[in-house]
Amino acid sequence: MVKGHPRPQPRHQVTRTGRAFIPAKHWIHKWKDQIREATCGNMVPSDELCEVTLKFHIPIPKTRRKVDGSATARLTPTCRYDIDNLSKAVLDCLQGEDCVLVDDRQVVKLIASKAWTECETGGCEIKVKFL
Repeated sequence: MVKGHPRPQPRHQVTRTGRAFIPAKHWIHKWKDQIREATCGNMVPSDELCEVTLKFHIPIPKTRRKVDGSATARLTPTCRYDIDNLSKAVLDCLQGEDCVLVDDRQVVKLIASKAWTECETGGCEIKVKFL
């Protein structure tokens, strides 16, 4: 379980010369650092095909109200983050020299879900199963 507020992978900005980049002060860098700390280390990445399961726990915004206004109403995870962009940020972090995967092209099955959580920090459960 990676603790922290899940963030989606943003679109790259492009300079006049055509170089694509994400600004250094962008909040995605903090989220990716938290993922790398939790999942990477002194490992040898595997080149086997795998299945990845991601469960995003998104903190309930203070301004969010119950769906039907009743005390027993369920909150729906309709945050503005797209699940594919949330997944893209995590998969990018799982690849590298000292991480789990050689390349995210090894993922042949991806199961991703998002849900509200009462926890203020939120997080993401990551499971990698090699086939």
